[in-house]
Amino acid sequence: MRDMMKGKMDSVGFRSFVQDPANAKTFYAGLWSSNDPGSAIWKTTDGGKKWVATGTGVPNDDIVLLLSEATGTVFALTNKKTIYRSTDAGKSWSKVGTGIPDAKLHQLIVDPSSPTRLLAATEKGLYRSTDNGATFAQVTAGLEDDDIEAVVVAPGGGIYAGSFHGVFKSVDGGANWTSVGKGLPNTDVR
Repeated sequence: MRDMMKGKMDSVGFRSFVQDPANAKTFYAGLWSSNDPGSAIWKTTDGGKKWVATGTGVPNDDIVLLLSEATGTVFALTNKKTIYRSTDAGKSWSKVGTGIPDAKLHQLIVDPSSPTRLLAATEKGLYRSTDNGATFAQVTAGLEDDDIEAVVVAPGGGIYAGSFHGVFKSVDGGANWTSVGKGLPNTDVR
């Protein structure tokens, strides 16, 4: 990848990497640090032979996470806890995530069973988006802790969240939660 940016940077580090779910040759890579406008996220459509910087609106921040569950839709999380979204395969990016608190964001996931639903595990609770990341609202029904450390979607559609108080499960897309951590030797689940 160093050759793709020859003349732009002396040393390159990538923190995140994601493949387009419908195209085995399309990948996105997020830089560990970027000082050049528009060069924080790179894309290849030929399996890595040639890389180009993605389009307009890309932040000049450290990209800590890239997600893609729907063709052409990519989410980028920056080190400044800001979420960006592209719905045109990286040609343009816009800031999304209204409603996410100014807090440590432990994890961001896209629900593969419903790609417009995202879940954000934060130190101030679990937040859910049902509009492709544009807005988020806190979900609290049945959760015992504000600090949600991890969240995962099971293949059968259930959603699990881990916190200091154990594991919680939702079967209704994250609206309501029940404790399923009975018998765990340690309730601190990260």
